[in-house]
Amino acid sequence: MSDFYCHSNIILVLSHCFSQLFNVLLRYNCLTMTRTVLLISLLPFIFSCNWQNAKEAFEAGEQHFVNQDYHSAIASFNHVLKLDETHEKALYSRGKSQFQLKAYQEALKDVDRLLAIAAADSTYLLRGRILYNLRDYEPAIAAFDAALKLKPNYGNAYCAKALCYFDQEQYQEAYKYYTEAIKRQPYNWQGFYGRGMTNIKLNYYLDASHDFQQILEIDPESDEAYYGIGRTRAIRGHYDEAIQFYDKAIALDGTNDGYLFYKGVAYQNQGLWDDAKIWYTKSIGLSEGNFMAYTNRGGIASKRKLHDIALADFKEAIRLRPDYPVAYFQRGMSYYRQGKYNLAITDFSKAIRLHPKYKQAYYYRGHSYLQAGNKGQACKDWSKAGSKGAESIEKHCS
Repeated sequence: MSDFYCHSNIILVLSHCFSQLFNVLLRYNCLTMTRTVLLISLLPFIFSCNWQNAKEAFEAGEQHFVNQDYHSAIASFNHVLKLDETHEKALYSRGKSQFQLKAYQEALKDVDRLLAIAAADSTYLLRGRILYNLRDYEPAIAAFDAALKLKPNYGNAYCAKALCYFDQEQYQEAYKYYTEAIKRQPYNWQGFYGRGMTNIKLNYYLDASHDFQQILEIDPESDEAYYGIGRTRAIRGHYDEAIQFYDKAIALDGTNDGYLFYKGVAYQNQGLWDDAKIWYTKSIGLSEGNFMAYTNRGGIASKRKLHDIALADFKEAIRLRPDYPVAYFQRGMSYYRQGKYNLAITDFSKAIRLHPKYKQAYYYRGHSYLQAGNKGQACKDWSKAGSKGAESIEKHCS
């Protein structure tokens, strides 16, 4: 028997009882009591209308979400929550919608309200993803752990936890949790994909290729797998092969700006700057938030001495991602090429602050200091710049 059927019958019974009581009171002229009962008798109908309105509004919100119309989805869920502020599904779905719009603080409020009502693994997973996108990694990991406590075989939670470690360059930890995700859910392609990308960072290229091939056994039409294989080919310098795999990924999903971006990288690494610029621009056309594409396109303009164009791209990259060290390094290179050594030093310093082991930044900051007349500081920087720095020390600091 459906909830709606039971609910409707309860209302009918209550309405009948109130109707009979109303007639008796009216017969004996009990006006005050009659008014009270009349008011009470309307409550089931009011409740029924609210219940039906909430149900319809929630279903409309869910459909808006499926259609990726997140603003309309939120409006529908707002209506549901006006009628029932503890509606768990509406809180969760509004939080998901806010998440899709990158309104992370608003999403977090809904998730925390929901967790105060009832704890659920999916809610903790969403909380962790919100915090991950805020780059608040420790609380994100805690949320994923809470999800795993409720659902120990939750492969997606293991993958999400691994990604937190991956982003912090703790690749061994990331590898461990991706492997755990695969162990718990052997057909979880996200586990293989994440572990493959981690293997690339660990320089285990054959293992990475194997992981991506495993995805193709699960789903032969996986654009992620072709992209991953392309990355392994590119890292080993096989750029033409890499481009072929990127093209397969793009054919399956032409909306992924990352695939277009890395195709541009493959062209740039071959010195084919015009082709690279085309694909970076296409990538930006798909996602104006692609700070890496702005950075690399700016780098090409800088090498061509088109510094005004380059600086505009670097400015946008930094606006989009203020903690991206490569953007500061590339802008520093543009200033260095123009002979603006103090501005170059400032940007190289920012890159080093964000990435303390950035050897290239130390190397070029050293040369900027040398040109600015500070040989002592130049020699200190070159001592941290690896083999290229050693050559400069031998030439200028002996």
